[in-house]
Amino acid sequence: MRLTAIRKSLGRIAAVVAESLAAKAAALMQRPAGNGSADDPHSQACVYALDALQAVSGDLSQTPTDYAPLRQTLEGLGPAAAARFVQALNPSGPGRSHIINSKAQDRILQAMNAGAHTQTTGAVVQTIFAQTLPSALRALPSMQQHMARALAREWYPDNPTKRIAETNRLAGIFGAAQGQQLLFGGGDDDNIPLDARVDALAIIRASSSITAATLTKTADPWTNRVIVGPLAQANAHPFLALQGDAPQTLRGTRLDATVGRAMGFPPAVPPGVSPAFAQMKGATAASYTPSPARQPVQAVADQIRQLGGVDPQVTVLPIVYASRRVGPVRLPLFRVRTANGDGYVDNTGRSYSSLQDWKDHNQLPPGIVVFPDQGQLTRGAEGGLKLDSADTPGTRHTQGRQVKGMIDDTLAGGIIAGGALIIGTDGLATPIVAGIAVGSGAWQTHTNGGEVPDRLQHGQSINPIEESTARGLWLSLAADTAGMGAFASEAALARIAGTEGEARSAIAWVLGSAKGIATAIHAAAFANAEPT
Repeated sequence: MRLTAIRKSLGRIAAVVAESLAAKAAALMQRPAGNGSADDPHSQACVYALDALQAVSGDLSQTPTDYAPLRQTLEGLGPAAAARFVQALNPSGPGRSHIINSKAQDRILQAMNAGAHTQTTGAVVQTIFAQTLPSALRALPSMQQHMARALAREWYPDNPTKRIAETNRLAGIFGAAQGQQLLFGGGDDDNIPLDARVDALAIIRASSSITAATLTKTADPWTNRVIVGPLAQANAHPFLALQGDAPQTLRGTRLDATVGRAMGFPPAVPPGVSPAFAQMKGATAASYTPSPARQPVQAVADQIRQLGGVDPQVTVLPIVYASRRVGPVRLPLFRVRTANGDGYVDNTGRSYSSLQDWKDHNQLPPGIVVFPDQGQLTRGAEGGLKLDSADTPGTRHTQGRQVKGMIDDTLAGGIIAGGALIIGTDGLATPIVAGIAVGSGAWQTHTNGGEVPDRLQHGQSINPIEESTARGLWLSLAADTAGMGAFASEAALARIAGTEGEARSAIAWVLGSAKGIATAIHAAAFANAEPT
């Protein structure tokens, strides 16, 4: 009796110590990061977090007899602080031990899996997903199962049958090299942005037909059409719904503005003009005049005028390039009406006599490109844009070439997932919209879902080509909704679909439903089209 009482007393003391250490770690993560030295607040946070773990669950080399105290410690922090606590254990942080910190995060996953879904478990699982390295899944095979179980519990907290089925499917995907590259990075240069990984998870979540066997059909998972196709469909929908296939006559600076916006470049605001006024007036108050950051815009506009004359007739075609080096990149292809039929100008200013000429001779890096079928913005049988895809010519002709430089040059003006970067500007151009912060649970606010219809209801443009703020909202809304599709529960998705039921058709595609969310609306169709 006395020994039991002593153990209980020691357990309570350990819990109090762990709570104090965990709170300190979370608080330090709110301070700016340093250089990874011992004085770096984030390095100190990592030490406190590891000490908290040991105090409440024992040494990482030993299996805890009870995960409940660790779970209680994290629940006591609340969602935001618990996410910061987990961020302190980021295996990729300066001076961190990949294996030790990955073991720590794996233990946290097991603790979260020991109980029901809560807001805190959601914040913790999202953060660990964001920070997990493929090397951790290879070194800790049990983490594949723990991560799969955690995500399946987030998706189906009240449906044990679906939860078990999804745990098994996800564990298989996490065990495959392609699944690890797709969802956790690990490409040649580790340049896959988090937003792209979240998009991929949303697509996998929406289509239960996607398994490890599906992903292993291509050596590079980012060239698998079941993943890239839905991303391209989501990227193309605003163009189909709001612009249509008919060419627009682009006179004077309107051409430069259209090209600039299609390539994601914000306009230069003249001295003395407020950004808000310039945004409201468009090309009349802001311009895409030549500058180091806007050279790609000028090259494209000049080539379009050379093909189509002073007042060219132009249709902007949305395409998506993807590879494991950069993930998915949104690019425009400009169809220009000429006396001899339609010509094409790409984002580098190269011209082509036909769509086939572009398919055969574009200089995109090795990878896949998805584009409107026949170069036309037309609806398919299921209501989405009719798309085609092809390996890039560079896939067949890369021997001895400097692929890194080729990526910077041929993807100039491309927008990576989430709009977080415009490629090829050397940092001279400010992106229109930044990516989402998955670890913070920012997707739960669902704010952009209200901004787009609000603009529509108050006479403001929601056309992503004519208005850069609208394009930013579309990109941000797609990213937020992909975050919901990747992490929210089935019940939460149903509530979102219900509350947004009155949204106009122009934006309804991105709000989705419990059965198909965000970029994944057509995932099943793409999966069914894959050869066996």
